[in-house]
Order: sequence, then structure tokens, then C-alpha cells
Amino acid sequence: MKRTILFSLGLIALGVVSGCATTPQQFNDKDVHFKMVSYQPMSSMSGSEMYTIQVTSTSPLELTHLTMYLSYPIKTANGSQGNPFLLKGSTSEQVVNLQNGQSVKFSFVAPIKKVFGNSQLLDFKHPDIELDGFTKEGSKEIPFEMGGDLRVYLTQYK
Repeated sequence: MKRTILFSLGLIALGVVSGCATTPQQFNDKDVHFKMVSYQPMSSMSGSEMYTIQVTSTSPLELTHLTMYLSYPIKTANGSQGNPFLLKGSTSEQVVNLQNGQSVKFSFVAPIKKVFGNSQLLDFKHPDIELDGFTKEGSKEIPFEMGGDLRVYLTQYK
């Protein structure tokens, strides 16, 4: 009889503990939004294009150590492929961390004429972006990376 009561109390206690457990929040890239703040097309004087892209977090998780890159895809017979030459975005902050509702602006100067000349091999009209960082979950920082066609991020991740 004592065993049955102890067993029953154990099951009830287990049910209460597991029923009260919370599911940890997970990073969702849909919680990161992109906006083109400014774009200056290449002029014959500068030979450079300039971009300012704002990144806003609506994630319940803190995003830390954010870095953003811009590149121009290499044209191929079947479309395009990634380019290993990346431009690193600059910000006013040394280390970029975002809480829910916060934004940061990344600026890029792409010296097209100086670096690439009149290359027909690169797709200058459809640059790619890459955002790298960590999500902070308690004391753990978990890396994430998201990237692709800038136009897609500007339309789908507003």
C-alpha cells in the first residue's frame, strides 16, 4: 500500500514538473528585418556604389556580435554563383548587439571601378548580403548566419 501511494505521488510530482517546464525560444530569421536607407549608384567621378542598410530585430532573443557583408555574384552560363570577395559593412558601434525593437545601420562603399574595372563577369545589379552573429540564450551564445539576394531580404524581411 505504501509503495502504491509513493509511486502515485511520484507520478504526480513528475507530471507537475514536466508540465511546468518551458520550451526554450529559438532563433527565427523572420525576426530580422532589412531596409535600404540609402543607395548611391556608381558615378563616373567616384567609381563606387554606396549602400546603407538598416537591420532591425524583433526577436525575443538578443542578437550579438553582428557583422554584415555585401558581395556581387559571379555570372555563370547557368545563372550566378557566390563571390568570395566580400565587403564588410561599417557601423558607428564597435560591437553590434540588438535587443528586440533595436536597429543598426550598416554602410558599404563598393569601389567597383577601382577593384573590378569594367568586369562583365559580376552581377552588379543584384548584390548578395550575409548577416552573421550570435543569439544569446541565457549564458549561451549560439552562432547564426543568413544570406542571399539583397532584393529578397528587402521585400520579404521588411
